[in-house]
Amino acid sequence: MDKIPSALERTKTDIRTNPPLILNTLEAGYFLSLSPRKIQYLIKSRSLPSVKIDGSIRIRLQDINQFVKSRVRKGVEL
Repeated sequence: MDKIPSALERTKTDIRTNPPLILNTLEAGYFLSLSPRKIQYLIKSRSLPSVKIDGSIRIRLQDINQFVKSRVRKGVEL
């Protein structure tokens, strides 16, 4: 019998294939393959912009995309 994916596994897949415009730290972590704690650290160190909505930290998808673009490295000789 095929294994039925858990809600957590479905969430991880959905976040990467159809991300919402605003993510919480857990969703941002799944999206970037980082822990929620690392996302919180990036926000606290002002490396990753965030917004506070009714006391909850949220990260805009466009800010995540910009964060990734800003870290693209050109090929280097090893």
